[in-house]
Amino acid sequence: MLGESPRSGFWLFVPLLALPVLITLGIVAIVVRIRWQWLVWIALPLAVVFGWLAHDDSAPPPLPDLGPRFGADDPGFRTVMWFSEKSPFSRLHETGAPQTANPALWLPQDVTSWANHVHEHRNEIVECWDANQIGREWIAALGEHPPAGVWSGTADEPLLAFQPVRDTVLIGLARAYTLAADGDRDGAMQLVISLIRAMHNLQRTGGSLVHEMIANVAVRQSYRVAGEILERGAITDESRRSLRRALEDAPAAKAIFHNAMLGDQTVVHGVFEHLRRGEYHGLGVTPSAVDRWIECGMTVAGVFVLNPNHTENLISSWYSQICGYGETRDMKTIESWTPDWSASSQLKNPVGRLIAGMIIPAFRKPFKLFWEAEDSRLALLHQLDVAGATRAAAVESRYPR
Repeated sequence: MLGESPRSGFWLFVPLLALPVLITLGIVAIVVRIRWQWLVWIALPLAVVFGWLAHDDSAPPPLPDLGPRFGADDPGFRTVMWFSEKSPFSRLHETGAPQTANPALWLPQDVTSWANHVHEHRNEIVECWDANQIGREWIAALGEHPPAGVWSGTADEPLLAFQPVRDTVLIGLARAYTLAADGDRDGAMQLVISLIRAMHNLQRTGGSLVHEMIANVAVRQSYRVAGEILERGAITDESRRSLRRALEDAPAAKAIFHNAMLGDQTVVHGVFEHLRRGEYHGLGVTPSAVDRWIECGMTVAGVFVLNPNHTENLISSWYSQICGYGETRDMKTIESWTPDWSASSQLKNPVGRLIAGMIIPAFRKPFKLFWEAEDSRLALLHQLDVAGATRAAAVESRYPR
């Protein structure tokens, strides 16, 4: 149980730790002829200090409510894990899996050079996209049959691999623009829409900052390509409706921030589960000689320098604060935010302070990018409205009533 480890072991360990201290004090008392009463007065404040250092909160925080959760028995989850290096459901080593793409094939930053770029690299882009069979299957399956809830793993579970997702999406977008350049704007838009839907589902169901950032990179570029395809000319009403549905079906910004920050608490909880069990040797990483020395030192004196429940409770409250600032787009507060340790002495829980500083993510840039993606989505919807109004006006002028 969380409340029993390692604190229950600590109280059995205290007499063993106190015994050599008492023996030493007894020898000193005999040598310098100090009365035993004075020895008690010396030992008593030491016991109070050590008791204060070892005191911890009675329990860790409850996990945040992110809605229905799912695991390995969910088909959608197994699909997501096709793109995880260490998952038993990984398909990254099969024939037809995404290979490391040549970044020169991706659409460059300068939009004005896209047409020349796809003209110059057309055959390579088509070949790379066609060879990525599993990537194309992954996009289709994730878009149509996403996980049934939010997946939030632990510190020991495999993460989604960024590189194959990035390569699949960016080559897919390059392929879409080659279609647009060839005059097939509807085919191009349908490909972009499939990528948008898949990445929206990844945003909706990924319960970690890592997953949300992976999806964010893909979503922002997909919106950009969709906008440029609209700039090239008209698309059919069916393509317009499909794009609008995909954009309006995007997860709310609040859900993204919840999944990113509050979902990460599950990972943090897994880290502290290791610590509560007295496992200090790298949390699942192969122990090194340094790790063994750290584990030895923490086993002897860990209860006096680390309060895991209190540390996790603080981190949980900070995550909630940060999430709230992100939801309200309070970027000014986010830029100046720092962990508040004012409620406790610097002498207490020093290892907990160190761990907290390592765990709190660099969230400022991700939050900025999350909101940039939302701005791009709204701008694309507006662009779609303007294009529709322009087309309607052209039809009206051509066929007046």
